[in-house]
Amino acid sequence: MLAFEEIHEIERLKVLADLRILHTPCSPAFDAIVQAAAAIFGCPIGLISLVAEDNQWFKSKCGIELEGTDRAVAFCDHTIRSRTELIVEDARRDSRFAANPFVVGEPFIRFYAGIPLSIDGIYYVGSLCVIGTEPKTPTSSELEQLRRLARAVEGLLLAHRAAILSSIALEEARIQRQKAERRERLLGHVERIAAIGAWRVDLKSRTVDWSDQVRMIHEIETDEPITLDFGFNFYAPHDRDMVRAAVESAVAGCSAFRFDADFITATGRMRRVRVAGDVERIDGVPAFLNGIFQDITDSYHAEQHLWQSANIDALCGIPNRNWFQRTLSEKLAASEAVPDRLTLMLLDLDGFKEINDTLGHLAGDCVLQAVARRLRSVASGQADVARLGGDEFTLLIDRLLPGDDVQRLADDVLAELRKPVLFDKQSIYFSASMGVAHYPADAATSDDLMRCADMALYKVKRAGRGSVGHFSPEIATIFDTRRLAIEKVRRAGAEGRITPFYQPKLRLADRSVYGFEALARIRNADGTVSGPADFWLAFADATSARLISERIMAGITEDIARWLDRGLDPGVVSFNACEFCFQTADFATQLIKRLDQNHIPHSMIEIEVTETVFWGEDAKLVGKILEQLHNEGIRISLDDFGTGYASLTHLKDFPIDCIKIDQSFIAGLGAKSQHTTIVNAIVDLGHNLGMDVVAEGIETEPQLSFLRSVGCNGGQGFLFSKAVPADEAVPMFGPADIARRA
Repeated sequence: MLAFEEIHEIERLKVLADLRILHTPCSPAFDAIVQAAAAIFGCPIGLISLVAEDNQWFKSKCGIELEGTDRAVAFCDHTIRSRTELIVEDARRDSRFAANPFVVGEPFIRFYAGIPLSIDGIYYVGSLCVIGTEPKTPTSSELEQLRRLARAVEGLLLAHRAAILSSIALEEARIQRQKAERRERLLGHVERIAAIGAWRVDLKSRTVDWSDQVRMIHEIETDEPITLDFGFNFYAPHDRDMVRAAVESAVAGCSAFRFDADFITATGRMRRVRVAGDVERIDGVPAFLNGIFQDITDSYHAEQHLWQSANIDALCGIPNRNWFQRTLSEKLAASEAVPDRLTLMLLDLDGFKEINDTLGHLAGDCVLQAVARRLRSVASGQADVARLGGDEFTLLIDRLLPGDDVQRLADDVLAELRKPVLFDKQSIYFSASMGVAHYPADAATSDDLMRCADMALYKVKRAGRGSVGHFSPEIATIFDTRRLAIEKVRRAGAEGRITPFYQPKLRLADRSVYGFEALARIRNADGTVSGPADFWLAFADATSARLISERIMAGITEDIARWLDRGLDPGVVSFNACEFCFQTADFATQLIKRLDQNHIPHSMIEIEVTETVFWGEDAKLVGKILEQLHNEGIRISLDDFGTGYASLTHLKDFPIDCIKIDQSFIAGLGAKSQHTTIVNAIVDLGHNLGMDVVAEGIETEPQLSFLRSVGCNGGQGFLFSKAVPADEAVPMFGPADIARRA
């Protein structure tokens, strides 16, 4: 008993045989459809394939000499068996076709798109397909047009079958006329659907025969004869020479041609057209040009829109990160073949977040757009400009420029960006920082070049911003050291080896201990202890700095809770909160919650902040956090006082309880008169503002004597004690006050 598929195949072959179309002569209607399909996809090969029992035969073809192939190697056999459209984007990567002789050999098929053909909706006799020699992902528009053309082929097959079925001469003549009319209508439908027309040029007279659709695209209503030279005039001036050269070259070489060009209709409308043609020879001499003419304006604009979306920054109108990364890689690849120098400038706006926070995102957008315009203006003809995202931009110079010219361009860019931007009748001032790296001197790959420029930019921003930094091997060394420091901190954090050590703080009048400062230490696997000097670069990394602060806060609360349970009173314990802690809005809330869970009085904790905390773009948030801590009874101390650029402003604007004099001033007492004067002034300033004053880094008795003489309240330093583990700090505690635990 035959299986269903075997019965279905027998019936399918019967339908094909009844068509009586195999090995019939070429048909212009079928040929026009094949050429239209190939043109739509930009593929060299188009076929109408009819699949017989052992082979496939091409009713119509373009771009290939074969009349047919064995069925075993036919892509179209897969199409009719699947009974739906078959898309093969890359045959070499498709296990069904990778070893196919037409994939590994001529014509080297890579792309295939086929639509099965049926005249009754049940049995598929063949397919309309296009074949390319490069991988391709077809668009939905291309596939829809291929489906429509396939329906037109089915109409022609139906017309052919109708003619075969007629047996009476008069009826045969009538049907033949109907068939011709139907074919003309179908071809007209095909032309209108695909906006495609056919043309023919007599090379001897240079006259042109256009189909109705070609005249429609040209928007010419008359039937007057057209000459080839007259036709050239419809192309836009910037494409006209290219079009003329393509046609003349095809005639001279008896070759096919294809091009896309801008086109102006008789009514003055700008369109985009695709033209493809081939030379027809008579007695070996070029006699005619035959081809197709298609209006591709809509698909062209759609492709342009997609390209714009993928490569142009929507806000600033300049190339985006995607375009930049591709362009940089391409230019580096070109430089490998022809060694040359590329210069990458990575630019970042200073204080941009504050503009958004204080003036709103519309003001920020206005600034970004102004930056893009200015970069294009200053760098015009010298560099490609792109926006990577946020407030980060790049300039890429792909030619050899002397170092002085690079520096001059960088200085010109930064100078231009310092000019205010007018927004809503308000002048917005800002600056930018820039990192510069060169290929091949600094890096050999695009990723490494970006990394080098980023390192140079980072160094500039840490040093004060608003200037240009050039990559050097020394910077890379710093970053390697920083990377090792970060790894050390993160590994220690994961293994629970970050712990607080405690340095006592004394009342200088009687040397009595009133509290401690908790300092970060790492207990190493070999039993040694690392101080900040071994990992200070990690404090510039947000994740590492927050990790250290979190481990120190956890260690402090555990130690204080344990001491209070034993009836011991360490006094006020302070620790330095990193600047990144103040970028988290709930920092104060979480600290207070931790203290309350461990029943630790808020007054036992003092937060030390350095002035770098106030330099960021979240100064308002910092102020709110400090105010919340202060209102909860937690003391606030300004650390390293005198080394910042706006100390007096900070004393006025933030709830500061204590000033800590930086140890650099203490070390200079007695050696530099300026230091003595500064320390005296700081003590007077603090007392006049009602603040305590604590000196850091006291190491000698003369330093202590001077600080006592000027009324400095407290101090710490090696003269009294280094920082020690929690258990070693206990003997230095003052009298216990158990009531503080209540």
